[in-house]
Amino acid sequence: MIAVIFLIVNILYDLAVGFISGLVLGEVQALYYLIITQATKLIFVAIFVKARSNKYRNKYNEDYVKTASLKKDSYKLVIIGMGLAGFGNILISMIMKLFENNAYINSVIETLNQALSFSNNYEYALMILSVVILAPILEEYLFRGILFAEVKKSPKAKIIITALSFAIYHLNLIQGINTLFIGLVLGYIYYYRRNIKDVILVHMVNNLVAVFPVYNDILGVICIVAIVFAIKFMIDIRKEGLSIDLQKR
Repeated sequence: MIAVIFLIVNILYDLAVGFISGLVLGEVQALYYLIITQATKLIFVAIFVKARSNKYRNKYNEDYVKTASLKKDSYKLVIIGMGLAGFGNILISMIMKLFENNAYINSVIETLNQALSFSNNYEYALMILSVVILAPILEEYLFRGILFAEVKKSPKAKIIITALSFAIYHLNLIQGINTLFIGLVLGYIYYYRRNIKDVILVHMVNNLVAVFPVYNDILGVICIVAIVFAIKFMIDIRKEGLSIDLQKR
């Protein structure tokens, strides 16, 4: 129920801000609406997290949103982000191949391509601001931060519920399938690393690859190779997280 209410509130907020921005700004680039929505929501999220943190700590004796400095092994997170992008590219390519004659799938792919297209450096800078900077910070605080804390279930259930919510939030099938997998990985990392900055970094790298001006064969191969290392690093992350738990007992 919490996840459902959470999704409804966020989707309604996005629609409302988009509508109001449209009335005020008229017909301008869609990225402006997106940036306005992200920036304003980030302000509300920051206020909410600050207000909720003290009450949460007093009630549960733990941080509401777990935050720490990035560690020396953060390069592993960069590689995991590249591996996620590589896997996502393979996954979307498979879906496109399997449903190449499906009108809905083709329509969604065309819409995504238009959303990630740009005609000059200014538009590309706006896209970087929105997709690579604002979106990862906002979405990680929303899903791996607030929702992860508010869902009172087992760790596995938290990871699955937040990943499903993350997928549904994107409101289209192609992104939903890919973001479901991404959400599972991000939830896994957040649970074992206990640091929102880590998942923000992974998310940023994944999105950066997605909007890279030239996703050529060399970058594609690098991201595919990164999948192998990403699996190894995720196993390491789990071992380190379990080791920390044992030390605390």
